[in-house]
Amino acid sequence: MKIAIVGSIIFYKKFLQAKRELEQKGHKVVFLPVPHQNEFNGNKSLSPADKLETMQKFNRDLAKAGALLVMNFDKHGKKNYIGVNTIMEIGMAFNRQKAIFVYQDFPTNCADELEAIGAVAIGCNLSKIKL
Repeated sequence: MKIAIVGSIIFYKKFLQAKRELEQKGHKVVFLPVPHQNEFNGNKSLSPADKLETMQKFNRDLAKAGALLVMNFDKHGKKNYIGVNTIMEIGMAFNRQKAIFVYQDFPTNCADELEAIGAVAIGCNLSKIKL
C-alpha cells in the first residue's frame, strides 16, 4: 500500500523511523514532508508562499496514496496533538476517500470528528495499517 505521512514537522525524525518500518512491511511511502531549510534552523515560521507550495505538493502526493498516516505525539502539553495544517490534510484525505490512520490515540478536541470520518487509531502499532 502507498501511504502518505503527515504531522507536526518537529517530529520529523519519528517520521523517518515510521517510513523505514513501513517499507520493511512492504508499504511505499509516497509523501514524506521534507522540511524547508529554515525549519531545520529552528525558524518554525514559513512564509504563506512556502506553506501554499507545501500544501500543493501534499495534494499531488496524496493522489498517489491509498492511506494517510497521521503521526501525532504529545506537544505543547497537549496529548496526541494534531495541528491545524494536519487537520487540513486529514480533510483532504477524507475528501479523496483515503483510509486514515492516527498513530497514537485521537486528541480529545477532534476525537468525535475523526471517529465520524472512519479514522482508525493504531496505538503506535504500524502493523495495524491494513485496508
